[in-house]
Amino acid sequence: MRRLLDLIALGLLILLLLGAVLYVNHERRRAEAIEAARLGVERIQVEVDLIRALQLRDTGARRELAGIDPSWFEGGLPVNPMLRHRHRWMDVAAEDERMYLHPRRWWLADDEGHEAMFWFNPRQGVVRARVPFEHSVERTREVYIAVNGLAPSFDRALEDAQPLPPTGLETGVHLGQASASPES
Repeated sequence: MRRLLDLIALGLLILLLLGAVLYVNHERRRAEAIEAARLGVERIQVEVDLIRALQLRDTGARRELAGIDPSWFEGGLPVNPMLRHRHRWMDVAAEDERMYLHPRRWWLADDEGHEAMFWFNPRQGVVRARVPFEHSVERTREVYIAVNGLAPSFDRALEDAQPLPPTGLETGVHLGQASASPES
């Protein structure tokens, strides 16, 4: 009887250790996916900022970009490994969304495939990565904030994907880029 109890205890200990290893491995892969998505946003944002700066230099004015040209990215398009590849690559904000810094749908459920991995607002020059819904709304917000390089204090602005103030001045909540004037 004593031997049976020892075997049961050993089996439970092995299961507990296996669970801990699987959890740590899952969290490591998740952290890598968050970092890869963050780097994807950063890479796209750098290209957008470069094109807008060149446009300003060449014409003296900034105009809305029609979209993001995949040919800007040598070596392949940035990806968002947090979402399955059945999602399109990029959505461009509709005309009625161009006052927003964030897409109205900033998180996606697993079974949704009609929204893109990334969202671009040509008026604001802002790129965002959408994230999958996590186990809670709070955790989903944390991931969105991490992936998009936002300040942690930004958290509550996602409630309604807040529009910009009427002046069009940016609040500095995206990737450290602020625009001093609205786009023409």
